[in-house]
Amino acid sequence: MINMISIHNFKSIVDLDLGLGQFNVIIGPNGCGKSNILEAISFASAAAQNKLDYEYLVNRDVRMADAKFMVNAFENEENDKEDLSNNTVRIGGIVENEPFLFHVYYDESSKKWINFADRIIKGLKAYKIDTEKSVESNDGLIKIIAQAFEGDVDNVNLMKDIFESLISPSSELIDFLTYRPTEHFLRKTFETSIFPLGVHGEGLLKYLKEAAGEKNRVLFEEINDGLRLLDWFDGFQIPDDLLTNEYRLAIGDRYLKDSLHFFDEKSTNEGFLFLLFYLTLFNSKDTPKFFAIDNIETALNPKLITKLTDYLIKRSFANDKQVIVTTHSPYVLDALDLANDEVRLFVARRNIDGHTRLERIPYREDRKMKLSQLWMSGLIGGLPDNF
Repeated sequence: MINMISIHNFKSIVDLDLGLGQFNVIIGPNGCGKSNILEAISFASAAAQNKLDYEYLVNRDVRMADAKFMVNAFENEENDKEDLSNNTVRIGGIVENEPFLFHVYYDESSKKWINFADRIIKGLKAYKIDTEKSVESNDGLIKIIAQAFEGDVDNVNLMKDIFESLISPSSELIDFLTYRPTEHFLRKTFETSIFPLGVHGEGLLKYLKEAAGEKNRVLFEEINDGLRLLDWFDGFQIPDDLLTNEYRLAIGDRYLKDSLHFFDEKSTNEGFLFLLFYLTLFNSKDTPKFFAIDNIETALNPKLITKLTDYLIKRSFANDKQVIVTTHSPYVLDALDLANDEVRLFVARRNIDGHTRLERIPYREDRKMKLSQLWMSGLIGGLPDNF
């Protein structure tokens, strides 16, 4: 499990530490940097795989902009300097008590984002240094690193930090995705390069068809169980008579007569599709162990989102999923049991200088008001304060 994420110099984030539990909720006003936090983790995931190209990041819904807007553009003395460390995104953290660290910078000559560690590893291998073994960072090694990095001795300390993190594990991040499902992608069959579910919901119908059968009986039982949060729902199934390239659902409505008891995904409401997506995401063994959902309340009734959040928290524990959720709905908060240290609530805000900051809301035994009431009363922050 990811214990800590540290982000430096990414968009609205100058320095930020996020201590994670198993189920984490981030609230805050529009534009406070909630999505930037998730994108920074996607950046680290891409760096772990040396896949920092534009297409890879966009396919994971990272909002790519000119390089000058991907690092913080705040007015301060540090940003006026042109040295490498101040124009580099640094994302680190702790996985199962082991640290990891990535330094990513934009190379003007190639117009690409570059992972420092990858360049240094290649340089060290050129000098026949085994990067798989722990090597003490003495002065001689630092000189070799500087040579490997084309003699840029002005950033020796930065290179030393990077080298010391090369042997640290980072595999937990590789499969991280931020999901932002939309009705357009959920309702139709779209191909996705991300197995089994794309970040906008692509691939859902295809995956459910391919997963249908005795092997995944438990998955379908769990999905049907969760869908019973809808009072009209009376079971869903995959029709047996589908052609090879045909993807369709049969959705039961208990109010309809027997001859028209089932209808398909084209006729159902958008809330059902969002619910189906989340239940598949949380219950499938094929989906990532660590992921985020941006604006989970989309298309869902306020009372339903409380019940759904409670259900998803239970499924995240049962299926060993670690989740970060952002929301603008106070009703998500009423499902959170903050007495459980693995369930955490954070308030995001912009400070007086515009930097994204986070504050964890602690459990208080003497708290009488619901978390939704505390939020909407302005007692825990996370609301616009300019009107």
